[in-house]
Amino acid sequence: MINIGFVGDVFPGGCWALKDGLSNEILNFFCEFDLRVANLETAFGDGKVQCHVKMSNPKLGNTLFAPDHCIEILKKLNINVVSLANNHACDCDLQGLAHTIELLDSEGIKHFGAGRNKKEAETPAIITIKGVKIGFLGYFPPEWEAPYPPTDNLGGLNHYYIDKVLSDVKQLKKQCDYVFVMPHWGWEYTTCPRLRDVVDAKVIIEAGADGVFGAHTHTVQPIFKYKNGIIATSLGNFIFPDRYLNPPRQTYYPKKEEIEDKNIPFTDKFVITDKLTLHGMPQKSRYGLICSVKIYDEKKEFNANYTFMTSNNALVFKNLKMIHNLKVWIIKLLISRESNFYYRAFYKMRYYYHRILDKLKIQHTL
Repeated sequence: MINIGFVGDVFPGGCWALKDGLSNEILNFFCEFDLRVANLETAFGDGKVQCHVKMSNPKLGNTLFAPDHCIEILKKLNINVVSLANNHACDCDLQGLAHTIELLDSEGIKHFGAGRNKKEAETPAIITIKGVKIGFLGYFPPEWEAPYPPTDNLGGLNHYYIDKVLSDVKQLKKQCDYVFVMPHWGWEYTTCPRLRDVVDAKVIIEAGADGVFGAHTHTVQPIFKYKNGIIATSLGNFIFPDRYLNPPRQTYYPKKEEIEDKNIPFTDKFVITDKLTLHGMPQKSRYGLICSVKIYDEKKEFNANYTFMTSNNALVFKNLKMIHNLKVWIIKLLISRESNFYYRAFYKMRYYYHRILDKLKIQHTL
């Protein structure tokens, strides 16, 4: 039996750059896994150079980076492999991506989904454990902001085209016993996955993948068995502590005298700031899902454990709130069926409902 732990977005910087919020309970739980996989939602570095695309437009200027010493948090958790196919891996531009890859390599942490050239960006991570080969693929939508298309000479992100994903899965399945795909997709801050992501996830499983584990929404979404595979449309945030923002909204690491005995404003909204501000995730985005995948030859089982980032940035185990859990359960019933008919109907009703709210200028979460 092989026990693999999958977690969602990991940003080991911010307030954790001074002191992490890992408990012995979390650390001991991670010791039970044979392999630990995460979506590394940041670049490592000093932030002196930041994404040229985002910095050209304040509305896009939500950049993340973590000082190099924060990689110790990944090491404490024994993270073995990370996806870099996300919208923050290049937040310190291409030289920051290269630096992040070099730092991961120096610590023996494998990576996939981005690279210093097209070939490296498209290369899967393959790990052999207990005589079993396990492959990982990561993808980023090319139509999103700052997609960083890789070339033969320039680094970037491995782009998501469903035909390409299916081809990659089939090819990797010839080399590996098990294949897992980690796409960066979905709407941020919603429990409801996009219809096309649900359809694609099922097709990816049918192509031979053993699991699809999504990230990006910063919220926990449904997880379910489909045929002989496991689908989690979004694992939510695992490590995403509060962080300071420098105007307009770049991650910033203030000196002690900049924050000592001063009334620093706090927000959990993604607003353009005009002063040093402490930013924290909204309540529903403080939850994360640790998915334990246990492989017994051809049989796969999964267990879901939920975590929560407290207001003082401590990471603890905690079940979803009842209303959130109910939403996840209802959506799971709709999307776990082989036919997507019921979810298509729900999705269309939801679309028109939000159109009406928009017309009435009533705020809502997508």
